[in-house]
Amino acid sequence: MFDTPLPGWYNPVAHERAPCTVSDSTEVQPLFSGNPARLASSVLEQAGLQQQIRRRGKAFVFSGPSGVGKDAVLDYFLPRFPDCERLVTVTTRPKRDDEIDGVHYIFVSPERFEALEAEGQFLETADVYGFKYGSPKWKVRELTGAGTDVILKLDVQGGLTVKKRMPEAVMIFLAAPSLEELERRLRGRDTETPESLRRRLGKAEWEMSQIPEYHYIVINDVIERAARDLGAIITAERAKLGEE
Repeated sequence: MFDTPLPGWYNPVAHERAPCTVSDSTEVQPLFSGNPARLASSVLEQAGLQQQIRRRGKAFVFSGPSGVGKDAVLDYFLPRFPDCERLVTVTTRPKRDDEIDGVHYIFVSPERFEALEAEGQFLETADVYGFKYGSPKWKVRELTGAGTDVILKLDVQGGLTVKKRMPEAVMIFLAAPSLEELERRLRGRDTETPESLRRRLGKAEWEMSQIPEYHYIVINDVIERAARDLGAIITAERAKLGEE
């Protein structure tokens, strides 16, 4: 299963960092201190450029194999990073009692979903266990137009679809340190049958082969470190000038 090598330029060893020990008396600084958007605004104001540059938000596609930890990284990252939201998906699945429409999902009827799809209102769609899911194009435009960055958490196939329909999207691939580690995580969920595990690992090999289609790669060896790397990418993209 693991005979297929990763892309030749991808070497997990290059991403290894020296271990760091912290004594009990050492104060650990928060991963994200300050507000990058406000800091940039302050710099522009001092330079007399604030009125010349009106920042739009950006769309970030965040993809990776099943079991790599996309939700865990985002759950850690989003509360700590300002002016950045996760895109709320449209679905035909019935709402559960503990879910809020517009917060967890945008719940619509199958007929309404089909109408929106026919109008080209989705960046990508998927059929999961008989229910439809879609990434709403209008919500991405609404958020980015207000200066908010939006993260689309998608599988690799969905991410590549968004890249075709929205070439300006920033593509970020979340990877495990190795396929062996990915298998360990999948087994640790205790939700996979031998057959489903085989399918997921086979799909993961194809997904890893698509890394060159992405702009950035983040290695999820430690959740906090992966979240910090994600924040560094978004901060760098925010600092780019000359983009509409």
